[in-house]
Amino acid sequence: MSEKLTLDDLFEGRLYINIYEKQKDDIDGVITEADLRSFYRCPYSYFLKKHIGLTKAPKSGFAAQALMFQQARKALFNLKDPKKGRLFPYQTRAGPDLKMAEEMTGEELRTHLANNSAEAFGNSLRGKWAYFVGNGKYAGSPLVWSFKGQEGIAGKQLMKAGMNYYNFVIEQGAPILGFMNTTETFEYRGLLFNVRFPEVREGMIIDDPTIWGFNLDEKFDKRSNDIDTSSLVTLRLLGFCRAVHETPFYRLKLRIDDKIADMWDGKRMTISPDVTYRHFNATEAEMSETHRSDDDLDLFMRVVVQFLDEIQKERFAPNHTHCGSCQYNVLDPNGDVLCREAKKGVKPSVPSQYFKKKSFEIDGNEDDRGLTIIGNVRKDESITKETCRYDISVEEKEGTLVATSRYESKAYGLGFEERMLEEVDRKLQQVADSKGKTLVHRVEFDRDFGFAGKKSVNKKLVELGYDDMQKEYVPQK
Repeated sequence: MSEKLTLDDLFEGRLYINIYEKQKDDIDGVITEADLRSFYRCPYSYFLKKHIGLTKAPKSGFAAQALMFQQARKALFNLKDPKKGRLFPYQTRAGPDLKMAEEMTGEELRTHLANNSAEAFGNSLRGKWAYFVGNGKYAGSPLVWSFKGQEGIAGKQLMKAGMNYYNFVIEQGAPILGFMNTTETFEYRGLLFNVRFPEVREGMIIDDPTIWGFNLDEKFDKRSNDIDTSSLVTLRLLGFCRAVHETPFYRLKLRIDDKIADMWDGKRMTISPDVTYRHFNATEAEMSETHRSDDDLDLFMRVVVQFLDEIQKERFAPNHTHCGSCQYNVLDPNGDVLCREAKKGVKPSVPSQYFKKKSFEIDGNEDDRGLTIIGNVRKDESITKETCRYDISVEEKEGTLVATSRYESKAYGLGFEERMLEEVDRKLQQVADSKGKTLVHRVEFDRDFGFAGKKSVNKKLVELGYDDMQKEYVPQK
């Protein structure tokens, strides 16, 4: 199935995905929230993003889920008339009074939203997800997965999140569409910042609906932050107050009185504690909210100053805390982990064929010095990728054969280790039989297997007859 969307698809809004909007993440001299989030998650991932330009890197299933949910929220407000249907490609007014979505009651929204029920919206997300998963790509990037069956689980999560978000909109009202997922650039203390507003509602409310919980990855001063302390929240509330103060259009659309907006001049007040920031966990239908004041600006600027100092000095040391969920801990087209600094043994996200037993093939060779066993993943009839290797040398000591081995893999924890050990077990028994001598093999478990999937490896070794990581192969002939 082709991933290219037709005009009919776009006009109907069934597969609307806004992947062509101009982004502001790469404007020189502007500090974006994506910069800060990426740097404090892992400085090396920031380096890869900004200096290597890995725009076509494979996209993890988790990242694709988050993007799908973000775009689906916007597509929900492609309004329609229940009798006439949709009149325009992206319709923002509907009904006899041509109301905008943010002016409608809950019952009016049920009538005019792109989907007329929570179930219909949830099912549409699951259907769109299946479309992209079927192509193996999302927004032009190949998809990679963290575990077998993730595609189906993700579809169910999107359906549940879509249903909960739909109910959230009926209860809270629609956001002001002109400010949905919009970005703004503003100046503060001589620096330019770029900030994104997921959703804005009347009453000075910024809403951040995501498919999961609030992003707790940001760290500063070795402290994990939550919604009450996160500098990302401070940045968004600062940007909101600056935009309302400086731009009459914001005041008009958000119905904020001039007297209030004029107070946010940086002298009397910079961040208003009356502005509410809410996070909605769509999967669990949980809401949390917070506020900020000028008292939070010093901590925010410390975060910014440290960020600027570190990038000027080119300090991009990897933070291995998040390797398991990092967008760069994925296999590239050559079958190598994209991030060369990823912590050894952390399971990367991989293409779907890595989870298919039939696609994994074992090959190898044998000579007088020992064995080399190679595990390959077959992509198609003509392409295979070496994924793991077991090198074994055999020498005789006092009448006994001693096997010394080394195992290395590009994708630990996917079940290849067990398959390779079974082959090693068979081959070593053959060596003992052909030489007519006992062969001893000791596994260096911590070095070779002390990573992702080690419990399964240990279980397999016990099944194969290893005792305390060692086995004697007695000639059977």
